[in-house]
Formats: sequence, structure tokens, C-alpha cells
Amino acid sequence: MSLVRGFFAYPSGPADLNETIDSFISKANNSGIVNIISWKNLDINGTFIIDNILEEIDKCQLFLCDLTYLNFNVLFELGYAIAKNKKIWITLNPDIESSRRDYDRLKVLTTIGYTSYSNINTLLECFYKEQPYLDLEKTILSQISLNTPESSKIVYLKSALRTQMHH
Repeated sequence: MSLVRGFFAYPSGPADLNETIDSFISKANNSGIVNIISWKNLDINGTFIIDNILEEIDKCQLFLCDLTYLNFNVLFELGYAIAKNKKIWITLNPDIESSRRDYDRLKVLTTIGYTSYSNINTLLECFYKEQPYLDLEKTILSQISLNTPESSKIVYLKSALRTQMHH
């Protein structure tokens, strides 16, 4: 049985978040179930980091991200992973005062839900309990039919400039 390939997106700070997620990745990878990497594992010398990140998201089966501290790069990567029909596992530490409030303000995402954790132990506990590495076909896109009321939750951003596409 091959390991489930995962990519974990999270911001470069603060240090305590990085320490928790880096430890989580290391311990989860030692389980023999998954092989998770992060942007820190990418060889980015002489290239744009986003190109490498998108390539890894394309290759992964499971996309993990932490939204404790909202970060535009992580949100973009999450949107990309959803569009690429990847299995998603969102984490958030509600002990950080602003985290739940900020997440709730993202009305598009609040219907997806997240996994609450407070430290490395609870994060690992939730990971093994929820088993997001199973049923990889059950993605957000696979659960939305474009002929249902749920399809109204898809976001369309109109361009600020009129282009040939508006004719």
C-alpha cells in the first residue's frame, strides 16, 4: 500500500504555529500512512515558490491547511486545491482569540468546516480520529452538483476591467 501524498499549507509565522505544524508533519509522516510536505520542503532556488507549491498541490491527494492566522497565500492555495478536486482538511486553533472570528467572516468557507486543535497532541489526535487520508474521492467538488441550491455557493469575481470576455 502506498503512502497518501499530502501538502500542508500554512503561513511562515508566527513561530509557535510553525513549530506545531512542522512537528505534526514529522510525526504524521512517521506513521507509515502519509507523506506530507510543506512549502519548507520545496527546492525553490531560482524559481518562483508559487510554481513549486502549485505543482505539489497538483501531485498531492490530500491538501491540508491551517487557517488560524488568515493568510492570502494559504487561502489562494486552498482555493486552488478545491478547484483541483483535492481532498481538503482545514485546521484552526480557536485558542487564538481572533482565529474563529476571522474564519467566520469568510462566509464562503464557513460551510466547509474545520478541525479544532490546541497543540501538537490534539492535532495528531484529530488527524487519526478523522482520518482525512481515507476516502480521498470525497472532495468538496464531488459533493456539489451544479444543479442544486448549494451551487450558489460558488464565488465569481467580476473583473474590474471590461475585456473581450465581456462581449
